[in-house]
Amino acid sequence: MKARNLRQQRLATTKLRLACVLAAGAAMSMCCNCAEAAIHYYVGYIEVALGSEQPINVNFEGDGYDDIVLQNDVANGNVFQSLYIPYSPGKVAGFSAGDDYISDLPRGAAVNATTIGSLWQGTLAHGALAPASQFNDVTDAFIGFAFPIGPTNLYYGWLRLDVDNAAGTMLLKDWAYEDQLGVGIATGDVGIGPIAGDFDGNLRVDGADFLRWQRGLGTTYSTFDLFDWKRNYGGGLGLMPTVSAVPEPAAFGLAAAGAIAMMYKDRNAAKPARQE
Repeated sequence: MKARNLRQQRLATTKLRLACVLAAGAAMSMCCNCAEAAIHYYVGYIEVALGSEQPINVNFEGDGYDDIVLQNDVANGNVFQSLYIPYSPGKVAGFSAGDDYISDLPRGAAVNATTIGSLWQGTLAHGALAPASQFNDVTDAFIGFAFPIGPTNLYYGWLRLDVDNAAGTMLLKDWAYEDQLGVGIATGDVGIGPIAGDFDGNLRVDGADFLRWQRGLGTTYSTFDLFDWKRNYGGGLGLMPTVSAVPEPAAFGLAAAGAIAMMYKDRNAAKPARQE
């Protein structure tokens, strides 16, 4: 499978632009220790729509270069679900068995230079046409990968998916990466916290945090903290099942048109090389 031209995709793709809002003033809550945290964790719950022109392009640091592309297509009469890393020397944990496949990793698996392998793309599932697939019907499956910041520097991360090939569904639940050059990460590792929107410090973002936000609004918390809570609702350690909808506080009626983004570091100005 050859990577598509990203410029041709842009009009038809859902972009996850991850941008951290940094502003002066006491009203602005600094989220997730942006300047200090080593592991950056995001909760998405993003459906990868079925259709050749509806991939999901994940961009970790909002620099204009997509780091991972998830696809949910139909090919040769079967639903074809796949993943690739657009820019060299990015890699994804996988294996070859006639075709190239993505590996379904257990929670806690090491993702580093030793374990990542040499593949940059692979099949998740393709029905009977991909007999070695590990993603035909999975829940909370982890994928390990490495993506470049700049031409050569590799950073390691993971993402978590639900895939049902027969139903043609794919759900991106959450993802994280280690911001230290060349340092590995374990699948499912969200760092030591805090997680933006977790106001009670239990590393879960849930209804109890919203109640705490309500009680502290205007003194401890601001409207910006509510954005953090909305973005990460349902995530954190001991992750809960898929959230079908984020509760809408009636007092604000905030509409979220996609993922609210966070950016923790700028990519080197040098453009990385496309994978071919």
